[in-house]
Amino acid sequence: MSSKENTENIFKNQFESFKQTPPSSVWKKIERKMIFKRFLKYKPLSLNLWNIIGITAIITSTILITQNTTHKITKNLLTEKTVKNVITDNNIRNKSIVITDDKKETAEKTNTEKKITQINNAFNNKSENQISDKNEIEVISGNLLKENYTNSELKSNNEGKINVKLAEPHSEFSVSTESACEPAAITFLNESENCDSFHWNFGNGKTSSQKNPTFVFSTAGTYTVTLTVTSGSVSDFMSKKITIYPKPNADFEIGNKNKNLYNNDKIIFLNNSSGYSKCIWNFGDNNTSAYTNPEHTYENAGNYKVSLISISDKRCADTAYISNVSIQDLKYKINFPTAFSPDKSGQNNGYWKNSSYTNTIFHPVVNTEVSKYRLRIFNKYGTLIFESTDINIGWNGFYKNSPASSEVYVWECSGKFEDGKLFKKTGNLTLLYLRNQ
Repeated sequence: MSSKENTENIFKNQFESFKQTPPSSVWKKIERKMIFKRFLKYKPLSLNLWNIIGITAIITSTILITQNTTHKITKNLLTEKTVKNVITDNNIRNKSIVITDDKKETAEKTNTEKKITQINNAFNNKSENQISDKNEIEVISGNLLKENYTNSELKSNNEGKINVKLAEPHSEFSVSTESACEPAAITFLNESENCDSFHWNFGNGKTSSQKNPTFVFSTAGTYTVTLTVTSGSVSDFMSKKITIYPKPNADFEIGNKNKNLYNNDKIIFLNNSSGYSKCIWNFGDNNTSAYTNPEHTYENAGNYKVSLISISDKRCADTAYISNVSIQDLKYKINFPTAFSPDKSGQNNGYWKNSSYTNTIFHPVVNTEVSKYRLRIFNKYGTLIFESTDINIGWNGFYKNSPASSEVYVWECSGKFEDGKLFKKTGNLTLLYLRNQ
């Protein structure tokens, strides 16, 4: 017999004893109590408190489990345990996709369903009066929700410990210059992103692991410099070409370097440089020249530093120096001829002072009086064939009262000027006889 029928019989017996008919308001009040009592009683196919609590628990558990599942993979691609990294070749590097274990997820759902079933069974096994205990219902359903939430929270915490890198490494760098003259020190500025290590290859067998290295290219050539950056097991690289131009070789000499140089003499400078397109001379007396082989005259005696800058078509330069070009005062100049033709008749004894110069006597020409003088001449065998200590007497070309042979001789002259300045000269001379002699 249902609860409603029992209640109605009770009221009927009471009303019959009193012989009274209850008003409609009483019946409405009774009806509301009955509806509330039915709402508190568990029935699987009716709307009641317990079904609402069960449905709420299922929905809450499903939401918590769904929030902690990273990705869903279709059933055709799932294996028994699927925890793989999905890496695309072109765009995605070092990205980890965590997929929950299919069996584990199924077990969790099954466990939840078992808990709900336990609640339903508990409701069914309780009497009408026992079901009205709301505290017990809340404890049972609360424990279920707490268990599901704890499992979801643990799963979330474990997933948080996975080191997931979503950004791929990117290699990028700039240089202080992409072309220079040897030797060139070039600085490389690393502008890479998302990387743990750097590896530089300078294209000549030399490498570096510094972030911003400076490298000296000592030899001309074209070099491919590559920067490889790495993040985990993923790498990226970038290359640039560096061109090092050869510098010219600057070199020069003084054309009359074996002679004593005096102010007002024309001095020839010979350019022996290579690999150049233009040059700049500096003679050390505030005068310059852009000629290849210039001539220069110094107005004053002294020591001068002469430099030559040779410049290539790539604007690379090299410099050569002669640091001590000695220019003597003209008043101390002593000149000797390089050849003479003596008179075979022997009509002169070598005295030349106050006479016109006929090139038949070998003697010096001086601009200042000398206080001490000595001239010696040697043949090719080193034999002394002439000597004079009088500047006014030179060699007439005779040796042992006979004309000397036509050949090259070596001379040496030393002495002192009247102001005390010493001098010493050496050179070669060629004795030649004229055809009509």
